Amino acid sequence: MERYCLFSILVANYNNGCFLSEAIESVKAQTYPLWEVIIVDDASTDNSIEVYKHYAEDNRIKIYYNEKNQGCGYSKRRCIELASGELCAFLDPDDALTFDALDIMEQEHRKRPNVALICSRQIFCDKNLKRLRDSEIRDKSKLNYLTDRLHAVEAFATFKKQMYVKSSGINSKLKRAVDQDLFYLLEEQGDIIFIDNLLYNYRLHVDNLSIGHYKALYWQVLALQSAAERRGLDPEIIVGKHFSQMFKRYDQRYETLLHSPYYRLGYYVFYLFSYIKKKLIGKNT
Repeated sequence: MERYCLFSILVANYNNGCFLSEAIESVKAQTYPLWEVIIVDDASTDNSIEVYKHYAEDNRIKIYYNEKNQGCGYSKRRCIELASGELCAFLDPDDALTFDALDIMEQEHRKRPNVALICSRQIFCDKNLKRLRDSEIRDKSKLNYLTDRLHAVEAFATFKKQMYVKSSGINSKLKRAVDQDLFYLLEEQGDIIFIDNLLYNYRLHVDNLSIGHYKALYWQVLALQSAAERRGLDPEIIVGKHFSQMFKRYDQRYETLLHSPYYRLGYYVFYLFSYIKKKLIGKNT
């Protein structure tokens, strides 16, 4: 891989016009010089069209439109098909990159020509992109994404397009769990590697597609089943292992919360408030 290959940043947008400019500007602010932005608009009904007009003169930013709303799977699959870059990465339209994200990732891919996907840590932000906390440090060894739920892939997730085109491609019918489907496909073509860099600003707000956890479970199972079948594995075992690990992690977090001083303080404050309330009610009856 020659230095400064084209890096395609892929944006599947539906009604995120209020955040979209910040996502695009974070790409324009990159220290890495050779990039393109591929935007597929999934029949947005908000002000996204006005945002696109602002970037109409920049030939590095290419905007395509679905004639009707097709969903996330269709739009993300189309993004990759339209990309010209040797390296690709999805940027959600409500998130933003750190200024050095592309530069660091290009160097990492150049050092690892046989790796399919390289992911980093992410910064959790509020609605105004104010830093809240950083994601956890993960094992730097090769990740096994399908069979080990604890090795979840986070943003910034970058991949070689030549690896992707060897696969069957993202399931265009998926409404959710699309990134999960993509990661399974790439894992079947090469290794997935984690690097300990904070390269992605992930905005937390009520409209996040991933917030609908219960709805997402159905689509996660579909992605898991497809991946297991492609690999000749028993889908029931893979799905069961996936969710048992996920629930185990939730149990560990719950236990941590129960034993935290903040929980105990809150419990005693609530207990005291209830006691005083009962006494006051008793006096008034």
